[in-house]
Order: sequence, then structure tokens, then C-alpha cells
Amino acid sequence: MEGIPATVVREPGTHSPREFAQRVRRLAVFYVGLFATASLGIGLLVWQAQLFVFPPWVPGR
Repeated sequence: MEGIPATVVREPGTHSPREFAQRVRRLAVFYVGLFATASLGIGLLVWQAQLFVFPPWVPGR
């Protein structure tokens, strides 16, 4: 009979709880970086939105 950690850890490429924890940490870092990059992109779009809505040569902006 397998223990609880072996039963819970059933991910492809993970053979132990330590490998599973490392995979989870790696994914967490990836998602934080993805969120930060997306937030930066949204911030740049909001900051420079006037250039996307009206070209600089259009009068009355």
C-alpha cells in the first residue's frame, strides 16, 4: 500500500514529493512573471492610450 504523499503526487515527470514541490515552485515563479509582464503591458497601453485612440496629427485631441 502506498503512502499519502505517493498517492497525492501523481503528476507526469514527478516521482517524489520533492520533485512535485520543485515543479510547483517553478510554475509559481513562471505565473508571477507572466502576471507582472501582462500588468506592465496593460499599464503601458493605458499610459499611451491616446496614441492608440487618436493619431498625433488629428486636431482636437
